[in-house]
Amino acid sequence: MKCVLVLETTLGGLGLALQRADGQVFGRSTTEPRSSSQLHPLLADLLAEAQIATQMIETLGVTVGPGSFTGARVAVAVAEAWGLAQPQCQRVGLATLPLLAKAVLARGEPPQGFRILTDAAGGMAYGQDFAGNGTALGEAWCLPLAEAVNSTVPIFVSGLPLLEGVTHLGAPTPQDLLATLADLACHLPLIPVYLKPLAYRERPER
Repeated sequence: MKCVLVLETTLGGLGLALQRADGQVFGRSTTEPRSSSQLHPLLADLLAEAQIATQMIETLGVTVGPGSFTGARVAVAVAEAWGLAQPQCQRVGLATLPLLAKAVLARGEPPQGFRILTDAAGGMAYGQDFAGNGTALGEAWCLPLAEAVNSTVPIFVSGLPLLEGVTHLGAPTPQDLLATLADLACHLPLIPVYLKPLAYRERPER
């Protein structure tokens, strides 16, 4: 078993998961907004608890979105810097919405199908539909929130606390993060995913 590290920075807070080569799992998380400044202290604390040096990490996974674009850029920057310092480490981008689908599956028996939504700001939402086994049904998208909640399947959301008639997900667990890294279908290039159309800021002429 390899020593692996996963960083989640796209959902507003931070999530870190580390699995040592002996299988023991360690985690850190915070739900504080704009918490990117806490990434390095939390990571240092995590490595110290696990008694792991950076050169012992064989695979690094970071979420690249869709989600907080600043968070995705921070994650990619960390992965790029890590690659310069530890070129032997495999670095992997991870899709955020399939990560949340893993969290739904971990809650127990999933529905026949479900939709994941996260906050895209500006009255918009990122979303993606999944089968009951967690397989993605099409690509992720960005729509006005009023359209995104128009669904015949159960909706699970992250970062939309005022939304009613849906199931609110907590922060992904270290097990959710590690399961996403283990699933090749969740892997993406180390490039921030930005789906929001630039026209969302445009106002109609009066």
